[in-house]
Amino acid sequence: MTRFSSTPRTSVWSVDRTNEQRVSLSEARDAAERDAIKAAVAQSLGSITRAAELLQISRVSLYRLMEKHGITPPGQKDR
Repeated sequence: MTRFSSTPRTSVWSVDRTNEQRVSLSEARDAAERDAIKAAVAQSLGSITRAAELLQISRVSLYRLMEKHGITPPGQKDR
């Protein structure tokens, strides 16, 4: 027999957002994309080919995303 508590439960979706700044979905995606790219490049010890494989995208796509996010490929000087 299942027993139900008389104490109200807090929803999984209710989060205290009193001091949180609003972030748009595109900003959140960009941040996640940027973090994933940086992590893959670091994990691959700077190998763009290997980082692209880890991210399951083409090397050309990775270079384009790095340019979009202002990430300088390893071994190149900042512009």
